Amino acid sequence: MSVAIGEEFIYQSPLLEDSEMIDSADVGYKDDLHAVHNKIDRLAEELRKPDSKDRGGKAAPIIAGVACLVAILSWLQPQFTAHRDEDLRKDIKIEVSDQLREPLSQLNHMQFQISEMQGELKRMSFKGLATSDQTTFAASLPDLRKLMSRPVSDISKGELAQLTQKLRQIPDSSPDYWPTVLQFIQFASATITPPSDVPPPDQRENLVGNVHCSGFAHCVVMSHAVVKLDGGSIPGSIFTNCRIRFTQNPVGLKGTQFINCVFEMPVTANPSPYLMESAKTLLASSSIDHVLFPSA
Repeated sequence: MSVAIGEEFIYQSPLLEDSEMIDSADVGYKDDLHAVHNKIDRLAEELRKPDSKDRGGKAAPIIAGVACLVAILSWLQPQFTAHRDEDLRKDIKIEVSDQLREPLSQLNHMQFQISEMQGELKRMSFKGLATSDQTTFAASLPDLRKLMSRPVSDISKGELAQLTQKLRQIPDSSPDYWPTVLQFIQFASATITPPSDVPPPDQRENLVGNVHCSGFAHCVVMSHAVVKLDGGSIPGSIFTNCRIRFTQNPVGLKGTQFINCVFEMPVTANPSPYLMESAKTLLASSSIDHVLFPSA
């Protein structure tokens, strides 16, 4: 009889033929327990035999065989558990891999889309537009309008000046030019002038319409008011910290000054000649927070 516990286990007993030797290296872990159980059944059957003459002589090797089989079982138990756990992990890994294949593909696709959107968002930023070449900028006026429509806009004075300069260089016959310029004037003036310096949009409106002044140094002088300009002629007027609302109806503004004012203009693709000239004067001003309309 011989017993070895390790990578390879071999048991040999007088009660077992050579063909019945247990070699754990030759059988799978799932078959090991079945083989050992058969040997135990065979030994138990030997012990139950009524032949008392042979029983005493066979008892010692049978006991030794049982001891060896117990050792085998003690060794096989952790081996079986380890193999079982490994198979379970493999099965789970394969199943999870199959289930995650489609979500992972979708995640890769989404990552690609996010990269594209990041590039698009970079282009659709005030900084991106302000630093773009003139051709790209002219084709991006709809993007500029979207940016100006946001509730909160993050733009520096330098970027605002760059955008103003680029808008001055675009022909007024270009697509989207007038809606963009008219919207930009309000956006730029509201960005430069702090909200606390002018009345809120819902404050009562003061109509300056069909007023005609002559012979006065300053026709109208107003401060911290919401003013609607709707027809007439008010040369030499001064408006300070006001919210100025233009209409399509012409108003004579020769020599009129607007200091720290926010300008609201009708956003349209077809402004009247008066609205066009007023917008160009505001856009051409060196600083939109201090505008002087020409006297001639």
